[in-house]
Amino acid sequence: DNPLFLHLLPSIARTATTGFEYWVYVGYDAGDLYYDNSTRLDELQDWFEENVSGELRKQNVTVKLRFLRFLNLLMKPGPVFNFVAAAAFLDGADYVFRVNDDTEIVSSGWAEEMSGRLK
Repeated sequence: DNPLFLHLLPSIARTATTGFEYWVYVGYDAGDLYYDNSTRLDELQDWFEENVSGELRKQNVTVKLRFLRFLNLLMKPGPVFNFVAAAAFLDGADYVFRVNDDTEIVSSGWAEEMSGRLK
């Protein structure tokens, strides 16, 4: 019942293509009832390995998932977005594509299209 695992991640598994390394960052608030649980995060990483990264690895596509806990004192979405973008930058990201957890990517070639427009 989690849209990230029902929509976004499966759509990345269907549409990711070679030539890019994909990193999915999930920012969540400290104290979040769903994500702020180490056992659950381990289970979600296992699901991701089995259903997304393991399958894409067979096609020579690398995709990684990072969960980032954020102490969101303002209780607004902007600070966590900035925190996640900064983490991606520090990890060496060339591009950041921000989407919501219920986004479903329907077409292959989206990474090429988006990065091509920024060059």
